[in-house]
Amino acid sequence: MSKLIQMRNRIQTIETIRKVTDVMRIISMSAHSRLKTKQEPLNTYLNALKNLLAKVQRATPSWSHEQLMPTGNNNNRLIIVIGSQKGLCGGFNTQLSKSIRGPVYTEPKIQPQRALKVRRKSNSIK
Repeated sequence: MSKLIQMRNRIQTIETIRKVTDVMRIISMSAHSRLKTKQEPLNTYLNALKNLLAKVQRATPSWSHEQLMPTGNNNNRLIIVIGSQKGLCGGFNTQLSKSIRGPVYTEPKIQPQRALKVRRKSNSIK
């Protein structure tokens, strides 16, 4: 009899986990669709900005700006790390840390580098 009770409890637990997982999936799909609708205006803005900078450069060929139009002589690299802070993201942030740690610190050409961390839980990324 106790085995039957344990099985029922286990089935209930699995159903609860499935419901929570479905809700998390629906929330992430909603966030994804919201971001997808914002992407097109941002691409339009980016293209307009590139066209504007190209016109400025054609009108005044002597004008240059190192950050807007890099010459390629600069070996400094900026690495932007965007971690997650939703749900169970510890494993994701750990793998993210491992994936950027290798190439950043082993190639001497990339030194010195700067890392910019985005999101609250990505502060644990070293």
